Amino acid sequence: LPTGKVLWERTAYEGPLYDARHRSGSFANTTPVTDGRLVYVWFGSEGLYAYDFDGVLVWKKDLGDIAAFGMGTGSSPVLYDNLLILQCDDDNGEKSFIVALNKDTGAEVWRTARRVQAGWSTPVIASANGRDELIASGNEWVIAYDPRTGREYWRAEGTGVWTVAMPFVALAAVMAGLLSAQDITRAAKFQIESSDSEAGAEVGEFTYCRQSSPNR
Repeated sequence: LPTGKVLWERTAYEGPLYDARHRSGSFANTTPVTDGRLVYVWFGSEGLYAYDFDGVLVWKKDLGDIAAFGMGTGSSPVLYDNLLILQCDDDNGEKSFIVALNKDTGAEVWRTARRVQAGWSTPVIASANGRDELIASGNEWVIAYDPRTGREYWRAEGTGVWTVAMPFVALAAVMAGLLSAQDITRAAKFQIESSDSEAGAEVGEFTYCRQSSPNR
């Protein structure tokens, strides 16, 4: 809009909170996504909500309690065809999963368990060798899934700890990184293979790059 005037506001959730948040964050850390018709907003344990452009609530979904070491939810929803996909990594990984919902109704289409500790990374869709892959970064594993079914295509060694950064894709390769408390970014590069190898394909060695802290 030319003026930036607020057209509507809605309170999505009122009630007790399941997990805490980082002191510099909020309970609304995730980025909304839209298909041009609905706006999808995820608040972690406090629910997923779909609004139309007039602010009318079309549907809402409770995905259960998801703990993130008291730091709050960080992964944002991703749209793929008629699906809304969310990476739900929980504390020590015993209850972690990735899930796809029908974007029009909120009905669950598929859910795949993943033994990956809590992180704050958003998955990405990559296209290579005639197929689409849903790439989800994590501490223990970087895993590629079929975005239509949730079936695992391949996996490779993860980032190690504090997985925050969203993976990105370039030149048929995936770069997955993290943001650590020691101001070190650890990046791992994986080739997107057309085979169904569980191990994936690692290209070269891990690369460590020291970054200066904005607080220094």
